Amino acid sequence: MSHRWVRLAALAVVLALFAAACSGSGEDNSLSATTSGRASSSGSSPDDGTEDVDESADAPGASEPGEGGSPVDACSLLTLDEIGEIMGGVPSQGEVEGSPAPFYGCRWDGGSFAVGVSVISWSSTEEARDSFDLFLGDVTEVDGVGDAALSNILTDLAFITGSYEVTIDVLVDADDATEAAMAKEFALLVIPRLP
Repeated sequence: MSHRWVRLAALAVVLALFAAACSGSGEDNSLSATTSGRASSSGSSPDDGTEDVDESADAPGASEPGEGGSPVDACSLLTLDEIGEIMGGVPSQGEVEGSPAPFYGCRWDGGSFAVGVSVISWSSTEEARDSFDLFLGDVTEVDGVGDAALSNILTDLAFITGSYEVTIDVLVDADDATEAAMAKEFALLVIPRLP
């Protein structure tokens, strides 16, 4: 099981670095999210001559999607009963693992297992495909999930469906094939619930 935690930590670091690199460039890119609103609320102002963004978009509970696609409540993509049935145990309520839009995530912990769902809501199917095509290393294609799906050493299952790029990781004391099969079951539940 320990190699799974290393994989999850490595994936989290990669996503954090990717988000930081994209949101801090000052250039127009699809991952800059709502950083211009946050910058103006902290006292700095944009130096590119544009107007300040309405700070009410950064208020608690605001659901502004940034420059990505539709916002996603990742914790609503699976139910506790579904997770319990597939994993054979009772999970905790989903815990939001957030980053700035368009990144959305949720994690459920069941003591002897954990399930994580991460969603990137892109503006277009082309952006989703371009990002998905960046998966590195030794990948195994997975049939029957979304528009394209794969697994590799870092994730049990990654797939795209429309403008969404989704990663599902299952952490349990089982072999990789069993974890990948569980991740695929979860994916088939997640896909119809994406906005």
